[in-house]
Amino acid sequence: MVIWSEKNISWNDFTKVETKEKDYVATISYGIHCPNGLSWLDSKVFAYMNPYESEKLADSMLDDDVLSHEQYHFNITEYHARLLRRDIIKTGKKNISKSILDSLHAKYILENDLMQIKYDSITDHNLKTEEQRYWKLKLDDLLRKTSYYQEKDLLKYYAYSPGKTNYFRKIYRTFDHNILCSFPIYEEESYYGESYKVEKSKDSIVVSYYKNGSLFNGGLFDTAITLIHFKEELTQLKFLNPDKSFNDKIKYCIQKRHKENNDIVDYFFNNRNERISVDNVHYTISTVDANGIVHSKYFDKNDNWIKNETGIYQKKSHLDSLGRTFKLEYYDQNDNRMNDENFVSIVEIVLNNKNLTIGHKEFNQAGDYAKNLSSYNRKYEYDERGNRIKMINMDENSNISYDKYGIAIYTFNYDLYDNRVATKSFNHKNQPVQGTDDYHMYLKIFDSKGKNKFKGQYYNGHVLAFSEDKWGATKYLYPNDTLEIQQNVDVYDKVFNDNDGVGFLERYFDEQKNLKEIIYRDADSSFAKTEDGIVRYKYKHDLSGNKIEESAHDSIGNLVAFDEDVAIVRWEYDNNNNKIKTTYFNINDELADANQNVTHNIYKYNDKNQLMERSNLNKEGKPQLLDGYYKMKIIPNRFGSDSIILKYGTDNKLLPGLCKTIYEYDNYGNNITESFYNKDDKMTVNSNGIARIKYLYDKDLRYLGYSYFDTHGKPANNNIGISSYRLTLNNMGYNESESYYSKNGTPVKGSQGFHKKEYLWNDSGEVIEVRYLDTNNNLDEDRSGVAKYIYTRSAAGLISSIKRYNKTGKLTNDKSGVAETYYTPYMNGLYYLDKELDCLGNEIKDE
Repeated sequence: MVIWSEKNISWNDFTKVETKEKDYVATISYGIHCPNGLSWLDSKVFAYMNPYESEKLADSMLDDDVLSHEQYHFNITEYHARLLRRDIIKTGKKNISKSILDSLHAKYILENDLMQIKYDSITDHNLKTEEQRYWKLKLDDLLRKTSYYQEKDLLKYYAYSPGKTNYFRKIYRTFDHNILCSFPIYEEESYYGESYKVEKSKDSIVVSYYKNGSLFNGGLFDTAITLIHFKEELTQLKFLNPDKSFNDKIKYCIQKRHKENNDIVDYFFNNRNERISVDNVHYTISTVDANGIVHSKYFDKNDNWIKNETGIYQKKSHLDSLGRTFKLEYYDQNDNRMNDENFVSIVEIVLNNKNLTIGHKEFNQAGDYAKNLSSYNRKYEYDERGNRIKMINMDENSNISYDKYGIAIYTFNYDLYDNRVATKSFNHKNQPVQGTDDYHMYLKIFDSKGKNKFKGQYYNGHVLAFSEDKWGATKYLYPNDTLEIQQNVDVYDKVFNDNDGVGFLERYFDEQKNLKEIIYRDADSSFAKTEDGIVRYKYKHDLSGNKIEESAHDSIGNLVAFDEDVAIVRWEYDNNNNKIKTTYFNINDELADANQNVTHNIYKYNDKNQLMERSNLNKEGKPQLLDGYYKMKIIPNRFGSDSIILKYGTDNKLLPGLCKTIYEYDNYGNNITESFYNKDDKMTVNSNGIARIKYLYDKDLRYLGYSYFDTHGKPANNNIGISSYRLTLNNMGYNESESYYSKNGTPVKGSQGFHKKEYLWNDSGEVIEVRYLDTNNNLDEDRSGVAKYIYTRSAAGLISSIKRYNKTGKLTNDKSGVAETYYTPYMNGLYYLDKELDCLGNEIKDE
């Protein structure tokens, strides 16, 4: 008997025979063991393979593909063994009976058999390559979803047989530093994933954070060991490394809370027990009012009342009977509501009985939903380990809605070590969508030490998505501690070259884990044949980890120019790690002419480390124009964005003509106007003849276009007669139309030759029709001679056909003579041309 494990089966696990029925070259015999009665003597449920009934032909037809097909038969059985374990565990030791056990066993034996038949039917016993690959990826996904039930012994699951334990998957810290625990586990279960050991006594709590069975700096407190000691009017927290030394990698090592009269005061200390400030906050004073609401204020070392790290002066925390926070409110010094740095003033939280957030709403200081956020009203669901497995976006009426990325629902899967490995996107009907990121699933696989093994993006149906440069998925290899190899692999795990001729990257690191070299190789391990001849980049870093040099080289190590005559770039930094100088060098390691003869860029910052000035110098260190200016001064606004930009000439005086640009923002940091001035602070026009640009947004703060104005504040046309551009959006946030108008509001054609472009989308957020309209809203042909495009989509969402029509609605040829284009879908999500037809239905042959 061969019991399923992460190690794949081999041909040695099969019995050799001379003949097989139905031209099969191999068959596997599998089953699910389940005890007749669960006890400490027999408490395991597992998938197994019977080597004596698993057969192989003794000839050359046996290959790795056939063996892989049989392996996935075994994987299907393991998947159903996990489902059986799950249901037994959910039933629990106290409630399980022989009849229930037999019923569950029979249920999953049947479901296993049905899936095995379906697997062979669809793949035609491994003869259909594309279908076989789909099933492998699908089954890998199912095994990831059930990774928690990989342990065969039911008695090792606390959920099946509860007992005494100090180990938990999740904890919650209340305002008074009590620790609430949920998702209890046995110590053996802490060997996989994240967990906490919580030891409570009369006057202390010790919280130890474990990752894969070892003490680790992380978790709720971002440290390995947290010591909480309660003594009369003092509560003290100490944050320690696994070796019990102070963890000086976090902001503070000790927190002391004193009760002083009616105040609760928090102080912070370093590893030498010296008072310190944290994000400029030297101490916090909190009071509890008659309603049990905690009012917190923040002070610096000079006893000045200041903003905390999120930009607020006061925080009101509403606590439930367990001391959990269910509402937060932010205020200024005058007790008026204020927004934090994310423009949020009120947060409402719904917690379940396991102390997990299942509802989360955010509002601005006016009490309206914070629609500047990607999502402002969310619901969450969790798995049996307390990991978040679903996020649902809601609108102001708590109906399922879409975030800024065109996604309504996200689902998440985790591996045995609690790493999030798969994120999938869905619409409000729970149908797969791609969103603005243009993929349905993001997959990231880790090894047991948490290192990346694989990363890929997929369309629906496990079809691999590729970048514009034809980079598919990334497979990671680690030959040693200083080398990481990133391979460009297709959906079949084969290394291939992208559009730059690169099949994989060799990334070398120094002892401080700084990247010191990248080498580009092709799929055959030779140096890549890149267009610019560069196959190697080298880097140097300072002691703070700042990159101070980058150089480009060919295959024999010679310097190669990558931008104008620049082959080396060097940087300098100030004490705050702000970049203050960039210098460019040529292949002889001499000062380069570089772009527009600018050899040096000089940068200056304010006390908030915000960029205030950039200037350009030539080889001789003298002022040099870059894009028309020598120096640019920047005055940032309260959001840290550019508010005023001033441009100077080489005489260090403001440029003639347009030299000053002023940006205005709304209360949510959206740029709403851009205005142009001369050195006398009088409005002037830019190169397009415009003095001011106004940017438009809807009630959900989605961008809707722009309008142009002259120096008198009246609507103005630019150099080609356009005064405004308008977008209409659907509920997913995608363009339904875009159109252009003159200063009089009359329709005009834009720079691309159309007045209006309309888009029709399906429920999955994919364009299925595009129409061009003239100024009378009649169909109008684009520059290719086409007025309307009709798209059909594959199940993956990729285009499977394009049909082109003229303004009379008839099938028409574009300028290349093509009316219809058809693509063949494959598991590799690239466009493979099937055929092209002209408007008469004749197939166009390649010359």
